[in-house]
Amino acid sequence: MNGKAALYLGFNKIMKEKDFSLISISEIVKEAGINRNTFYYHFKDINEFVKAFLEDEIMNTVREKIKKNQFNEGFLLLVDYSETHKELMRNILDHPETMDILVKILHNDIRMDVVKVLNDYQSFLHLNLPEKFITFFSHNIVEEYMAAPKEIVYDGVEGKLLKKVFYLYADAIPDKLLKVSSIDFNN
Repeated sequence: MNGKAALYLGFNKIMKEKDFSLISISEIVKEAGINRNTFYYHFKDINEFVKAFLEDEIMNTVREKIKKNQFNEGFLLLVDYSETHKELMRNILDHPETMDILVKILHNDIRMDVVKVLNDYQSFLHLNLPEKFITFFSHNIVEEYMAAPKEIVYDGVEGKLLKKVFYLYADAIPDKLLKVSSIDFNN
């Protein structure tokens, strides 16, 4: 196991047992069984580490699904991860530092992937959608992604229900775009 993987494994274990605000780099490297230099070889600080952890653990896979126009599959991955790592997700959602990192990943990276898919739909379906619509629509999809972990962790909503609702939502995207493209936004 490489140093980065060991750090992730150690962090994952600690986050299930301890509040994020109480976790130190020393504790992470001790749990990982590696030296402190290995941490700083890969990351400049705890925030960079958490961002990389979230991206590598789940978001990169989710993004790959979205880029392939597989909104459902990306959503399912996020829901499944949230269910199987509920305490870890609670710890991430409960702290402004980690929550901000998660929000930035979703709203910056994933939203841009959704915009690209919408633009591809637009070309494929010969649509002419206003830029404001694409921005708003992509923002709403990301909000659905963001709400899933919260609903699982805080509200006890079952992942199966979230998956069914999102399937209905995502499967209707091409039809919705066709209908929207026929609307005159200037009136």
